[in-house]
Amino acid sequence: MGVTPDGFLSRLFRRRGHGASPEREEQYDFGRHSLLVDRTDQRYQAVDLSAGGSDVLLAERGYIWRLALDVGDLAEQQLLVWSPPDEAASQQINAVRISADGEWVAALHHDNAVGWRRIPSARPGATISGKEKEAHFRTLATEELGMMCLRFSPDASFLAAAGFNVVVTRVRTPADVPETQVMSVTEVPDGGLGTFDDCAFTADNSIVRSVSHEGLFSWRVGDGQYAHEPWFVYDEIRSSVLNETATVAAWGTAGGRALVLDTGRREILQDRHVSGEKIWSVALDHDGERISVWHDEEVSIFRIQDWKILDRIPTKEEVSWLRLSHGGQRMLVANPNNLKLWDLRKSS
Repeated sequence: MGVTPDGFLSRLFRRRGHGASPEREEQYDFGRHSLLVDRTDQRYQAVDLSAGGSDVLLAERGYIWRLALDVGDLAEQQLLVWSPPDEAASQQINAVRISADGEWVAALHHDNAVGWRRIPSARPGATISGKEKEAHFRTLATEELGMMCLRFSPDASFLAAAGFNVVVTRVRTPADVPETQVMSVTEVPDGGLGTFDDCAFTADNSIVRSVSHEGLFSWRVGDGQYAHEPWFVYDEIRSSVLNETATVAAWGTAGGRALVLDTGRREILQDRHVSGEKIWSVALDHDGERISVWHDEEVSIFRIQDWKILDRIPTKEEVSWLRLSHGGQRMLVANPNNLKLWDLRKSS
């Protein structure tokens, strides 16, 4: 994979608090969040936040790093997911994911190959080398195009990758099956769709759902056939997302509208206009109880049930990736040049 980026392991994190303006503190009681991680010296290709908020995955120049946050001092650990035959191609990673149980990591390569492995047993900060670095990874080369997102099932037994359609494979293959195989490929409506923004499995692994600018689509895992008719969104969508168990979907529109849907009943939970002209990014927490929205030079966090605003964090920077941990306790806000991890526990 090449030489480890100079100084990567020695860079320090900055811890600092962040307060809102006095007017907003008085009206909304904001400013209770704190900044755990602030990095501005990298070139990120993809990021992810674990369900518990204790691990951050970073893809940088073909390397995947794990930042372990709840082990005393913040530590870094290199994870080599897989090494494609073309060394040059290994430099671009489109997406990374950590499983809900924190035991598996997956990456999506720019040529639509998927790789996954167990997270190495070495303690955070330790050097991983030799067989431990290469152990337990599997790869799946797909013929699908436009792959930009992936997700483990809640029990980490399946993995889905989504682009113009969704590919499902088993994470743990039987010993008598030497090659990783595509389990099912979904069908898409006549005329096709744009690329999917996100995908997720139901809690029982029977259905895989995906969201796009067109709406919500659900398929049976076993045969890739529709579990129900597509649910279409008729608006100029900027972003879409699912929670970990695919029970809730959300979209943000160019008109500043946040739309939240119960995916099982296909019933709208919230349809709200958020201040600002556009909603560029949205994120849901693990259980689909909270939503964060990037709009109007700030990220706002709402409780979905009653649309109570829980916190606001100003940001003048572009937000390429937005993630909420379980219970909305931590939030990752990142773009290719900047990454911030916020502690929101006092805001919930």
